[in-house]
Amino acid sequence: MKVEHVLAQRITQGGKCAFLFSLPISVALELLEIPDPTHPFPDNRRVSKRHALDFGNYWEANVNGWIVPPVLLDAANAIKFKVISSDGRNRELVNLELSAADHQVLRILDGQHRILGWHLKKVELDKRLEDSTSMFNKLIIQGSKRESEIVLAAIKIINDTIQRLKDEYVTVNLLDSLSKELHQQYFVDIAKNALGINKTVQAKFDSASVINRVTQKIIKQNSLLKNRVDLEKTGCSGSNPNLLAVVNVSDVTRHACFGVNRKVTSKRETSYKDQVLEANVNTFLASMVKKIPQLRQIIDGTLAPAVFREKFMLGSGTIWRCLAGTFYETCVITDDDAGTIEIDESQLKKFEKFLELFSKDMGLPISRQWFATTLFPTRRSKAPSSRAQDLEAMVELMSAYARNGVLFVPKKPSGL
Repeated sequence: MKVEHVLAQRITQGGKCAFLFSLPISVALELLEIPDPTHPFPDNRRVSKRHALDFGNYWEANVNGWIVPPVLLDAANAIKFKVISSDGRNRELVNLELSAADHQVLRILDGQHRILGWHLKKVELDKRLEDSTSMFNKLIIQGSKRESEIVLAAIKIINDTIQRLKDEYVTVNLLDSLSKELHQQYFVDIAKNALGINKTVQAKFDSASVINRVTQKIIKQNSLLKNRVDLEKTGCSGSNPNLLAVVNVSDVTRHACFGVNRKVTSKRETSYKDQVLEANVNTFLASMVKKIPQLRQIIDGTLAPAVFREKFMLGSGTIWRCLAGTFYETCVITDDDAGTIEIDESQLKKFEKFLELFSKDMGLPISRQWFATTLFPTRRSKAPSSRAQDLEAMVELMSAYARNGVLFVPKKPSGL
């Protein structure tokens, strides 16, 4: 039976006894029951395996900069401890005794995805080590010295990451002697009081993403977007004086550089320089301003974004996404290995011709021709839905119009 003795601070929290301490990640995985995505804990929510995997990948990738809030646990029974010292103000330094004999004693209130993420990462690392070791042995037998050295270097990285699970610590807040009913209530209270983070705030602060870094630079420097982007809300509507929200610009940046519904993989994050993406997005925005006179009116102050939004389809962030995707499909050439983005100038002219035509037929309510494409739910709709399949269908249609040099021919790309 594995028993861990941990130095902890014992405090009173909300009328309950609580212990504050830290554990090596590997020890936490031994002491706690690992959440199962297919069978949720009786008093907790179902976990997302995808979310847990993403956290594990985040932890592995950020060797020197990962951060997480404390894991919040509670104990069904009284925890054994010995007092070492007390400051007389309801705070004591104690030696805490934690046992892995019964996983039902320690329950996770908040932190299921972190624990599952580390567990899945450990399983993955063990498998990678086994496969790499097997490959190394085969290469040695074959006498492939250069290849074996490459695999050996990979094995060292894997072993170093496995060691991190033993060397790196997770902070724990443990509530003592909580009834089943209180455990359930506290879980609900945590969920209700957590504000979370919307996509606009994420785009504003997440500098680890190349898309978000480029987005921030563009909204500060581009003449159309400067001082016209909402930095808090996830969209602009009604009398909002801004043209777009940060998340809209982030979507436009991603679609203009990589297309709609395409992920910015870890390879792309490392392959592409910020300046390459920035130049590409600025080319798209320059074409938009050049060929859509209403955007020039916004820049010179003769047309307010709120009025623009009520009169034209381009007031919708979804339409911006579709046009950015059309720009990519029409004239952008990417090379993920080289990290380059090139513009086909002849195709750019076709895209700009399409924008010119679009600017003359983007009034609201939408025309009969736009409604006939079947992509707008009603004649009162300002844009198609933002579902993946609808975005792709609109981009495919607009790209066909750009290639043809005329709107509404064909009504659907399959007619080409």
